[in-house]
Amino acid sequence: MRYIDTSTTFATHAEHTIHLLEIYIGILIGAVTFTGSVIAFGKLSGRIDGKPLLLPARHWINLAGLILVIIFGKFFLGAKRSRAACSRSSS
Repeated sequence: MRYIDTSTTFATHAEHTIHLLEIYIGILIGAVTFTGSVIAFGKLSGRIDGKPLLLPARHWINLAGLILVIIFGKFFLGAKRSRAACSRSSS
């Protein structure tokens, strides 16, 4: 049985940062896609009304959400990483 190889090493810090950024963006896109799918299912099954929901401060709410995504991304990218993840491979 094969398992995921967790012994990946990155030659530079930049490679590790790019890898983490790709993971973060992928999770973000997946979360937005999943949310849209749940809303579409609710509308198609008649559990959610089809009329758009217009909140009074919707632009400010979107801005706050964007700021939160950026802050969480900075925390994710700045998290402590293992030394083995960025050390040069000896082979």
